[in-house]
Amino acid sequence: IQPVTEICKVGDMPLALLSDGRYILHRIIRVEKEADKLFYVTRGDNCVGCEYVPQEAVVGVVSEIYYKNHKTVKVTDSGYLRYVKVWMGLFPIRKCFMRCRGVIGRVCRKAKRILSIINRNI
Repeated sequence: IQPVTEICKVGDMPLALLSDGRYILHRIIRVEKEADKLFYVTRGDNCVGCEYVPQEAVVGVVSEIYYKNHKTVKVTDSGYLRYVKVWMGLFPIRKCFMRCRGVIGRVCRKAKRILSIINRNI
């Protein structure tokens, strides 16, 4: 994480301290200006909903990503920038997949409960 030296842009990942005391680290999907205030619309890579972050809440921005296999990638690398573009472009498909996965999970959990009740009554 590096200090913010300029206005963040779409695809950046700011670390923000929200008014309720929570820190979030999500990718910027849109930059909005409202009454002379700058807001970042952010979304986690595996989230469906968005969060609105005022520019003054940003305390830093991700400059490198450290992976479990001890590989470090700079967010300015061309391969990483391609990944971000594809990942953000696939959101409509990912959103549908995440919702379907949620429904399937609920159906499976309910079926398990029903089967356990049936097995207890046998």
